Amino acid sequence: KDDKRKRTHEIFDKLKLEHPDSRALLDYETPFQLLIATILAAQCTDDRDPDKIEKDLCELISEKDRTPFSYAVNFHGRYTCKALGPLCPNCVVEKLCPFPDKTRAFR
Repeated sequence: KDDKRKRTHEIFDKLKLEHPDSRALLDYETPFQLLIATILAAQCTDDRDPDKIEKDLCELISEKDRTPFSYAVNFHGRYTCKALGPLCPNCVVEKLCPFPDKTRAFR
C-alpha cells in the first residue's frame, strides 16, 4: 500500500506541473444548469466499479488533495491518455504507468 501511495503521489506531482490550470470543465451559470451539466456528464462516463475506485483512491489521496487530483487526472485523460489513441511518448507519467503493454503499443 505504501508503494501505491508513493506512486500515486509521484503521478499527482507530475500531473500538477503538466496541468497547473486544471479545473472542472462543466460550464454553468445557475445551480440548475450545474445540476443538468452534472447529470449529462455522468451519463457519458463508464460504469466500471466507480465505488471501488473511489474507495481505493480515498485511501491513497488526502481529503484536501482529492479535488485537485480529480481535475489533474481528468485533464490528463482528456489531453494525453486518450482511450482510443493515448499520446504515450508525450506523457509525463509514462514511466509510472501501470499499463506498460498499452504504453508500448502506442510508442
